[in-house]
Amino acid sequence: MTQAVRQATEPLLKTEQTAGWMLTDLTAEMWRVHEWEAVYIRSQKVLGRPYYVETPAQRIGYLGAAAMPLFMGMAATAWQHGYGPSPTALCTAASDGGERAAIVLGKA
Repeated sequence: MTQAVRQATEPLLKTEQTAGWMLTDLTAEMWRVHEWEAVYIRSQKVLGRPYYVETPAQRIGYLGAAAMPLFMGMAATAWQHGYGPSPTALCTAASDGGERAAIVLGKA
């Protein structure tokens, strides 16, 4: 996940911008928690202060392939209605098969 986040946030770092909102599919699975501990530690340069972490899967259950589209929709809807916690969001998702994805979104 760290590699996916680094690739997605590289343009932010080049322009000295940060993301203050993270939307993740993090669950209570310990291997996922350890993976995210590494991401948080290694991504401090790109995380805006203060940053807000949103973990919908902990409230609504495992999201599967719907995770990333849901996060993108949540961010767009939040910005549209004026309550997104940051103008830049970092969305991440992972699969049990080892695939990892990250995307940076910005408020229009």
